[in-house]
Amino acid sequence: MTMMVSTATIEPRPMIILVSESIEKPPPVEVLPPSSTGV
Repeated sequence: MTMMVSTATIEPRPMIILVSESIEKPPPVEVLPPSSTGV
């Protein structure tokens, strides 16, 4: 458990996790077509 906390302290570690998460689950706005936004 302590190892997890120590990893969270490192900045680059969580940054990579956030990036991987965004790549896996892209925002719905990107998936929706431009016509849907009404532009």
